[in-house]
Amino acid sequence: MSLQPSRILLLRGSSLVLVVVVACAACAAPRDSGVSIKDAHSPIVRACPLGVPETRIDVEDTPDGVDAVFRTSAEHVKELRGRVRDQAAIHGPDAHAGEGHGGVHGTGQGHGMRLWDMPAMGASAVDIEGGARLHVVASDAEHVAELRTRVRERVATLDSHDCP
Repeated sequence: MSLQPSRILLLRGSSLVLVVVVACAACAAPRDSGVSIKDAHSPIVRACPLGVPETRIDVEDTPDGVDAVFRTSAEHVKELRGRVRDQAAIHGPDAHAGEGHGGVHGTGQGHGMRLWDMPAMGASAVDIEGGARLHVVASDAEHVAELRTRVRERVATLDSHDCP
């Protein structure tokens, strides 16, 4: 059976339209709700604690200071744990050390704990289910109350940024 030239063009045109429709549908299809953590300028990175989407923080007093307990979704746990460890290292202002976003750290996102600006203390990180615990210890008993207050204030600031 021989196809007429007009039918061949119609079939080719229909195939092209089908390919374009499928391609456009794939582009418009919803993707996962997360954005790349590596995008330093994304609204989620700016809004979320430590720049990790879906992260929440709880604060618990300890005898010698305070713990900031970070939890996130399963897909972001590894990233969050690394960033909590970086916080415990207390690199200091303008050091821009630790894990960054797309190779850029210190972009003024304001989503870190800023431990370098706290009363004299030390910090350590422990992995927990769903995230990590940042244990912040005052250098002496007279700084415990101030340290707890400052950490709670910082966590309140981080929580106020509407992290999805």
